Amino acid sequence: MNDTKICLLGGDTRQASLARYLARYGYETAVWGVPFRGDSGADFKGVRCIDPASAVSGSRAVILPLPASVDGVRVHTVSELNSTDGFRTELRLTELMEMLPIGTLLLAGKPNDVLKSMARNANHRLIDYYDSEEIQIKNAVPTAEGAIALAMEGLPITLFGAKAAVLGYGRIGQRLAAVLRALGAHVTVAARSRRDLTWASVAGYKATEMSDFLSNPGRQDVIFNTVPAPILREDFLNSLSSDTLLIELASAPGCIEKAALPHVRQKVIRAASLPGRVAPVSAGKILFETIVRILDEEGVGAK
Repeated sequence: MNDTKICLLGGDTRQASLARYLARYGYETAVWGVPFRGDSGADFKGVRCIDPASAVSGSRAVILPLPASVDGVRVHTVSELNSTDGFRTELRLTELMEMLPIGTLLLAGKPNDVLKSMARNANHRLIDYYDSEEIQIKNAVPTAEGAIALAMEGLPITLFGAKAAVLGYGRIGQRLAAVLRALGAHVTVAARSRRDLTWASVAGYKATEMSDFLSNPGRQDVIFNTVPAPILREDFLNSLSSDTLLIELASAPGCIEKAALPHVRQKVIRAASLPGRVAPVSAGKILFETIVRILDEEGVGAK
């Protein structure tokens, strides 16, 4: 380890894995609000701080989680730290901005417009590490595997022979469709882009225009949504069997229109940020590989 200090604030178990990788790589790594569960922090070679100011002090870079903030008010954290033990459990974005020296390198996953504006006004350099194609492609693997596991748990039938629809044919949709077919499911891909539909058809799936699918979905045992927009209306949900399982993989607000939410008869599994839930070690390594490259490019190398 050298004297190049970085800090990680908040996040889920992916951040705990990321912190371990960064400390092993040689950074002086300080963390706050990072959930090391059970004895998972036993091999962490950095410093666990009771307040964010201690973690930030002297750091060459500050790393926020993925997503950086859910509500646009606080740094996102699912930390299990107990406030009665002297640990703070909340950090507001306004407080963070005031805490950072001018010109601080701030790495964040999917920062919203509020955080971007705050960082710009406070003269901090903000980089969205999730904007990296590398992370998004690699993240599709644990997301697809986790979605398959949820389907296996939630369905009363096997995926072999099941009718499965994938909404959207981006990185996650492509990987998910491939795994489903490998398991013997009958896969329908619904997308808006003619290019995506062509690729799905060439890959051997039943490809259908999104509007056509939403008008006439037919019998589906499970539907996986990867589209980050409320595209499912009440009439669509009413046309589905109540036994159909809906697995939501996109971020908020989700795929179901707000007006339709009270009328949902199907079981809905909300599974955003799935890599951090099902494969935190692998997901943390994916973040590490991109973040360490960014730090090197910004002149904040560990060695």
